[in-house]
Amino acid sequence: MTTTTTANDLLSRKAVVDKRWKLLRDALRGKPVNRQATFVGYEMICSRRLQQHDESIRRDIQQNLLILSFKSEEGTVENFPEKLVNALETSLLGLLSLDVKQLHDCKGSRSISCHEFLIPKCHKLDLTSDNMTFISDELCRRCNLDTCRVTDDKDSSSTAIINEQPHNILRVEISTSNRNRFLIRLYEWPKVITNDTSHNEYLLIRERSPEQVITLSEMTSHQRDHGIDNTGNVCVWDCEKTLLWALLSSSSPSSSSYDQTYGRVLELGAGMAGLVALGLGAAKRASHVIVTDGNPGSLQSNRTHVRLMEASKPIQCTVDIQLLPWALQVAEETDIFRELQSKPANITVVSDCTHFERYHGHLLWTLIQCTTVGGHIWMCHPNRGKTLERFLDVIRQLVKDNEPEANDLLSLHEMSFPELDEKYQLLTKNDPHYCPNVHRPRIFYLSKLREASENDRSRIIQHMATRDVVTSSD
Repeated sequence: MTTTTTANDLLSRKAVVDKRWKLLRDALRGKPVNRQATFVGYEMICSRRLQQHDESIRRDIQQNLLILSFKSEEGTVENFPEKLVNALETSLLGLLSLDVKQLHDCKGSRSISCHEFLIPKCHKLDLTSDNMTFISDELCRRCNLDTCRVTDDKDSSSTAIINEQPHNILRVEISTSNRNRFLIRLYEWPKVITNDTSHNEYLLIRERSPEQVITLSEMTSHQRDHGIDNTGNVCVWDCEKTLLWALLSSSSPSSSSYDQTYGRVLELGAGMAGLVALGLGAAKRASHVIVTDGNPGSLQSNRTHVRLMEASKPIQCTVDIQLLPWALQVAEETDIFRELQSKPANITVVSDCTHFERYHGHLLWTLIQCTTVGGHIWMCHPNRGKTLERFLDVIRQLVKDNEPEANDLLSLHEMSFPELDEKYQLLTKNDPHYCPNVHRPRIFYLSKLREASENDRSRIIQHMATRDVVTSSD
């Protein structure tokens, strides 16, 4: 029996490895990568592309972004190029994502379009050729365009007058193709979840299109620069969607330990979407949202999401986007880490972040230190081989399941949702690409019972050192 189980496990893991190698081979050859066949989403929250009939969102984005209300405040003029790039990036994302016909007509070939934007004039405004080149290059990089050329029309006869204020006309000419396109998805949850009878809540998230190529440079980014893996920028992973659904769903625990409004919410390893934290903010379940990741590219994406939301329907809470490397040793703690430690979150969330086993101790200590006593940590991860179980082993150094003792730092509970179990049964039966070990999410919540001590830190460090030595010898 044991031999059969082991053989099945090996075959299952080999299938997963084969899929990953195919993904890498296709990327190396410059082929479009279809991730939908590899990562089957639960889509527990309705996820769809913005369509032409979403007139209210289309109108809001166009009204707020076609005429850029850029304000050159005192002392910020020197940052104008960067701020202008932020505004133009958001504008192009909003406009191109709504241009569904262009995407379908493109069919992989290069498509050229030109957009005009009105910029309030400022006597200190520097639109020199060098700045135009900088803006063009940044937009090309940020929006995954084939080419981008930004020019300022200095012809006075074409200068626009809006509200009796003169504006520059900025022309942005771009070329793009299906293989380098993004999507902006509308994540929407029904009234029954938010207890809001007026309208459905939603969130706008920039994602890769299924046809977009993943380059070798992107897949190996952890080997250079900031040293952080780029998996969070590959796609919006299923576990993040599932965790947001669980926190918003009426099926979530509603005892006295859980408030409908979570207060200060922190997300670790947010990736390209920050979906859980921003979703709780958009659903009015948080007063302050902090989205963090160790990869600068993830932060850039999340700042874009916030600007997109502000253009269509402002999030009614404070939002911070921060670079946060996880820390276990004192020497690894950054200023941001200490700031979050001094102002801990009421609820901290993390999804699909246990696959890099060498950082299990760093992840757990960061979760503990950045969560207030009496607060909660929500996690959603698939098994992914033995990676999740090995992370739970680290947690169990500080916890007793279900019945915490007086000196325990944490209590640990695994959640069960009938909706997920039903979805799991259907996918197992009907989808040949579905691999439970890789795709089926498990949801846990931890309660922090007391302040962490240096002894707690030492126990984690000792466990990780002993575990890694045993693993190396094996």
